[in-house]
Amino acid sequence: MAHLKREKIVDVKVDASDAGHPLAVVSYTYQVDTAPWMQNADAQRVFPMIARIANGAGGPLQLRQGFTLGDKGWVARPGPV
Repeated sequence: MAHLKREKIVDVKVDASDAGHPLAVVSYTYQVDTAPWMQNADAQRVFPMIARIANGAGGPLQLRQGFTLGDKGWVARPGPV
């Protein structure tokens, strides 16, 4: 239905208190590219939240992602941060 495209990194917080396994939280803004059929008024009525998010939801869209530093570099952590 939609693809997210990172726009700009707005904040990075690194917790290195555990030197062997540092953690980071990256906050970033993003744009939503919806499927072409989501431009249809009927589709927007059926999926109002997708339409609202795609139209900016009243301000810049921002997400946060947690990362752990592993042997092969930074790896995204599942779950809330």
